[in-house]
Amino acid sequence: HRACAGGHLECARILLSAGASVNATNKANHTPLMVASLVGQTNCLDFLLENGAYFFANGTDGPTVLDVLAERQEDKMTSLTAPSVQGAIDWLKTATSPLRLYKAAASGNESAVRLCISQGLEVNWINESDHRWSPLIVACSENYSGCAQALIEGGADVAVRSDTGQTALSEACRAGHVECVKLISAHPDCERDAVDNDGFSALMLACANEHPVCVKALVG
Repeated sequence: HRACAGGHLECARILLSAGASVNATNKANHTPLMVASLVGQTNCLDFLLENGAYFFANGTDGPTVLDVLAERQEDKMTSLTAPSVQGAIDWLKTATSPLRLYKAAASGNESAVRLCISQGLEVNWINESDHRWSPLIVACSENYSGCAQALIEGGADVAVRSDTGQTALSEACRAGHVECVKLISAHPDCERDAVDNDGFSALMLACANEHPVCVKALVG
């Protein structure tokens, strides 16, 4: 807590490597992430989140760090403290956006996907600027089956549709990504016969794009 309060990143790094808990609470029941946020030590925030810090102010539940910071601003903080806390608020809004999870899935970074899910980022968030795809759809479109597995374990909806009616299964079939096809088609909520806006099912897309391995995975 003291290392993060002072912005001493290397000290925090050493403490974590020695076994310190990234989500330990102090006498005020605040985690290191909360402490760093309150004093505006934005250089520590990314490090803490990357190492598993929960986004809750006091550990694993209750108000989030942003909730508490917003309350502090409403309580008329001093002009000396307010700018640094506003910096922390702005940084955390970006770092804890569901877009962070989407980008992790799109790049195939499974460890980042799992970390984002553990920190409470919305697993079924829809990217309005990218075909209205979910993290699961983009992972399957890029053949990142490990990310897709992590998303499903985290509660991803396999039936979510894009703006053209595509699902994670249909995208995997269109691109010929058989491991993703097997993963999604085995899910109990998978709608194998669903059709997109053009009337094509996943099986039809696999056939149209000449992906026999995907066809076999679907028909057994």
